[in-house]
Amino acid sequence: MEKLLPQNVEAEQGILGSIIIDPEAIVYVNDFLQPEDFYRNVHRTLYETILGITREHAAADYITICDELERAGKLEEVGGPGYITSLINQVPTSGNVEFYGHIVERAAILRRLIHAAGQIAANAYEEDPDALIKAEEAIYRISQGRRAVTISDVGEVLSRYQEKLEPTWSPLPPALVLEKHPWRSVSPVAPMSPVSMSCSSRSKWQKSN
Repeated sequence: MEKLLPQNVEAEQGILGSIIIDPEAIVYVNDFLQPEDFYRNVHRTLYETILGITREHAAADYITICDELERAGKLEEVGGPGYITSLINQVPTSGNVEFYGHIVERAAILRRLIHAAGQIAANAYEEDPDALIKAEEAIYRISQGRRAVTISDVGEVLSRYQEKLEPTWSPLPPALVLEKHPWRSVSPVAPMSPVSMSCSSRSKWQKSN
């Protein structure tokens, strides 16, 4: 029997029901919970609608949600007014909305880890020369708040590997080198400053004359 992906439909319903009965509850979850974190497509659509209404500085209650879904032609797609009413009956209070939100977020992270693990294994079986970097990218993307990988993200990942390969010489002062690479042995002799180099050069010139 195939095992289901991590999910908690009841918690998803609890979030939506909490917001419908108390639109201000959205502030407790919208900073970390995204529509794609919801397992059911119906719940994703409802949460996207709620976020859209909130961005317009309106209260996302039963009436405004139904109206927005009807204008978008998605009201019946989510189960109609009857399903939205059932969400209201799921929760007696909005007090646990943040707790529900973290349950849904955790399940979403686990699903992403499962997907990433499958892709990492596939790359390894194919003996992809970039398998290690791709694995790093996949885990990094999940750990960094599930942001989409950007050029700067990839650059940061690659710079980590470059640091492991770069020569031991560094133009940085010893103290900074020790802080950046504490495993390296650094000569206690401090580099000559531009002023001392200038004085040294002048002294040699005077002796030669």
